[in-house]
Amino acid sequence: MPVPSRCRTLLAAIAALALGASACGSGSSPTATPTPTPVSAPLVADTFTGTLAKGGTALHQWTVNITGIVQITLVSLVPQSTISMGLGTGTPGAAGCNVTSAQENFSQGTVITGTMNAGTYCLVFWDAANAIVGTDDYKITVTHF
Repeated sequence: MPVPSRCRTLLAAIAALALGASACGSGSSPTATPTPTPVSAPLVADTFTGTLAKGGTALHQWTVNITGIVQITLVSLVPQSTISMGLGTGTPGAAGCNVTSAQENFSQGTVITGTMNAGTYCLVFWDAANAIVGTDDYKITVTHF
């Protein structure tokens, strides 16, 4: 339903009075409330390297500073880049790493993504199928906050 022109004039006058009244007061100009700028935590990339022989196992440890997303990547496995390896994650313990999650199909280029609370964690990397012939050099990155 259209607003009659007399009502539009009245509404405009009320709005003008309201604006004029808000400009009156202490004589100082209004101060805008600053908007806080969110602080972003720096991304941390821990890199672990080593050499595994047939049936071998490696253990590495890192600390997550702020609860958030964690990515674990097998960057390289040389010279046998196509074999599947085992990867387990957990928390450090007296006997090494108390593994809480594991998989045996971790191959070069695989990225595992999850969320971890702030704390200290470990990973175990192993020749899951005894597929290594000789030795393989590896590089794993763990990216987190």
